[in-house]
Amino acid sequence: MGSAFSERIERVCTAFASQRAFIEPSGGVVTFQDFFDAILRFAERMSQAGVKPGHHVVVDYREPVAFAALKFAIMRLGASPIAVTPETVLQNGPIRVDWSIVSPERKLTEHPNTLVFDATWAGAPETYTPIAPGGGIIHATSGTTGLPKLRRDTEEVFLARINNGLVARGELTGPVLVAHNYGTLIGIKSVATALLQMQLQMPMLWSVEQTLTTLVDCKVTHAFVPPIHLKRLAEVAADACIQTPLLERINVGGGALSASFAQDCERIFGCEIYTDYGSTETDTIACARARDTEATPGLVGRIWPGYNFKFVSEDGTPSSAETGGELFMKPPQNIQTRNYPGDESLADKDGWVSTGDIGYLQENGDLVLVGRKSDLINTGGNKVSPLVVEQTILGMGEVPEVAVFRLPTDTGIDAVGVAVAGAPDLEPKALEERLRSDFNALYEYRVFLRDALPYGETGKVKRDALTKEYSAG
Repeated sequence: MGSAFSERIERVCTAFASQRAFIEPSGGVVTFQDFFDAILRFAERMSQAGVKPGHHVVVDYREPVAFAALKFAIMRLGASPIAVTPETVLQNGPIRVDWSIVSPERKLTEHPNTLVFDATWAGAPETYTPIAPGGGIIHATSGTTGLPKLRRDTEEVFLARINNGLVARGELTGPVLVAHNYGTLIGIKSVATALLQMQLQMPMLWSVEQTLTTLVDCKVTHAFVPPIHLKRLAEVAADACIQTPLLERINVGGGALSASFAQDCERIFGCEIYTDYGSTETDTIACARARDTEATPGLVGRIWPGYNFKFVSEDGTPSSAETGGELFMKPPQNIQTRNYPGDESLADKDGWVSTGDIGYLQENGDLVLVGRKSDLINTGGNKVSPLVVEQTILGMGEVPEVAVFRLPTDTGIDAVGVAVAGAPDLEPKALEERLRSDFNALYEYRVFLRDALPYGETGKVKRDALTKEYSAG
């Protein structure tokens, strides 16, 4: 295997050494040379500790610029960063982690090969660490609560996916806001895209208002944003009357937006808002202007050239594009990811990959999605497992029956609905706060008390009935 991605990073950082590459959360500036020196320094430290080609390294450090440099340093060593927590790797199972890099607060982790990322990692590299072939990246399919499914990309596939997005969306014309979590595939891919396009980039800063004012000062023209952060940015920009005259385009990945919310955002930011559709298995495959979904909810745009697709009905037989069904894709060979840890192809013997989405094509060729095969709730770009949330609530010992379901909101970002039966004295707001604390403070939880849950003939709770009932008020 080659190392095309690491080679490209080195060439760009060397050629544009004195130019600004990152704005740190603190407001500090990192040049391309600074960032490349960090990659070399981190690779040097890990190599001295014993990290070798083929190793899997988990990084539990969330300062975004250092986090990105750590991941790229691991790939430079011919190893792979892996998107699991240090706690996960201690569990019995097929996932193999050779090294764990943690912040000083986490140094008591029990992983046998733990490296503490502290101030001693700072400074210029003492030696030049050459690129070792075989590097890659092991990432999770989503932000699912609990243990996610994992996929592995080689450096060549990772670079091809970056190029795939650039060909479809166009080149970046100026500085970039990357509001996605750098620990996600979409986040680290956005970081790499801005780097390879030689553009200054910034993450979300300590406050939303600081992010917006810095975005204006840095003349940001393009933003990669998850729905949940777009909502926060729009609210603060409107309340503080912050204008963003140079912003040209916002690409929202990981979840849908309502047309009315997209129209509000276009008015607030003065630019076009697009939603990207795709998956870990297929990469991004379509893009649509979010305001155009007013007439057709679920519209995600036209599938990009180079992707073959088909629809399959519930009984497994082929279905016409107009009738629709489960969407299967045949991604280009150069961007196909593989399963981890088994390294199996995700496609069937004919090369088809299931997206898990149900949809159809309009007459003009645009793809419209109407639902998913699974019950996972997509809230602001993260997937929440109803079963895990239900088990957590039942484990509190205060609720005899609970059902978690998708709850659409007027922003188009789904909330997590929680229907509780048999607990008339429960305080809904208190449970909502407990769930935000236990899972993710950015998720919106809404708890409803009722006499009984709706069950179907098989004895399973009818989550879709709850979604319909509470969506209708």
